[in-house]
Amino acid sequence: PLSASASLEQTTKLTCTLSSGYSNYKMDWYQQSPGKSHRFVMRVGTSGIVGSKGNGIPDRFSGSGSGLDWCLNIQNIQEEDEMSTTV
Repeated sequence: PLSASASLEQTTKLTCTLSSGYSNYKMDWYQQSPGKSHRFVMRVGTSGIVGSKGNGIPDRFSGSGSGLDWCLNIQNIQEEDEMSTTV
């Protein structure tokens, strides 16, 4: 499973590395906050975010993809960003 930790107001990057043969796929990131249901964050492709972010996802969240590495980037971490992620 993916895991990362960061202090408030720092930046973090979650990277998921796909198996070979999946480089042309897109990846959906979801947020699971304590006590809440899953929430769509964004779809990421090789050119970055594909389509729109999920409702209420702030501009501090961005995505990137390169080769087999797909990333969810969060700048200026806030308390409400606490989550586990599902891809």
